[in-house]
Amino acid sequence: MRIIHVLFLAVFLGAGLHATADGTPRKIKKPATKATLNVPEPPAELVIQEPQPSQVQKSPSRSASTAPVSVSIQPVQLPSDSQDTYREQWRFVAQRRIGRYRVMLPEGMQRGRRYPLVILFHGNGNSPSVMLNWARELRLDSTMFICPEAPYVKLSETMSSGAPRYTAMADAMGIGDSVSPEAVTLSADWYYDVIRDAQRTLPVDTLQKPSLIGFSQGGFYSHVVMTRHPDAFSSVVSICASMYPEGKVFERYAGLRSFDLGIMVAHGRQDTVVPFQTGESIKNALEAAGMQPLFVPFDGGHWPSPVATERIRQWLLSRRK
Repeated sequence: MRIIHVLFLAVFLGAGLHATADGTPRKIKKPATKATLNVPEPPAELVIQEPQPSQVQKSPSRSASTAPVSVSIQPVQLPSDSQDTYREQWRFVAQRRIGRYRVMLPEGMQRGRRYPLVILFHGNGNSPSVMLNWARELRLDSTMFICPEAPYVKLSETMSSGAPRYTAMADAMGIGDSVSPEAVTLSADWYYDVIRDAQRTLPVDTLQKPSLIGFSQGGFYSHVVMTRHPDAFSSVVSICASMYPEGKVFERYAGLRSFDLGIMVAHGRQDTVVPFQTGESIKNALEAAGMQPLFVPFDGGHWPSPVATERIRQWLLSRRK
């Protein structure tokens, strides 16, 4: 009987134990399974997507304010079935947080001296460095440049490119169309807060109004901020500007007539990102509102050519008083 018990125990332990060289049992370790990450391949090419110009629907204008913004969204249909208990949704609400802007100081900056201010708005998927590098080509000596960082990070483009990509339209968050006008207002208010902060904290000449230059999506926001604060600038330049109907820009152009505001609209004839017709539509809308913008078409694509850059430089200098 004892022999049977011993044999049974040996068979039972043999399933999980092996003998070592000295005959003592050793437990077999199962090989560890290696975790596999399913990481998507980055896109072969990053392309800035800007909307086509579309008909702007008229609605009551809204003045910029530092008061909290209430985001109006359609009521959510609550689950009526127990099987829908765990349905998930994104909700959107205005958020106040800290942002940042980049400053390029004049060469040979002198203590006690104040300098003209030029504000730059970068495009969709760009960063402030893009505009500040271009600003060096303007050769505006003794000038202070600032460029706010658009408030939303484009995660997929940032990860695939290995460099930060920003947008001011909040589209990277997947917001609904009903929230887009509020997102435009929040970004425009943030940009204007940057301008006021620079005028309050940097050695800029507050006796002369600053100039504002916006590229692509930043060109759109230059018109949004210009139409909401027309008394804040001496000159505004939009380069290859896109146009979003959520900004209600065209409806506000008529309010610019009573201000001494110079406006330049520059656009590349071969622009394949924001069509040349968008620049023409901006010019036509300004003229229809009684303004006299300087329209600068140039040979080139979605970036200012050297000829256009020199034209912008000369015009900005002519606007200084």
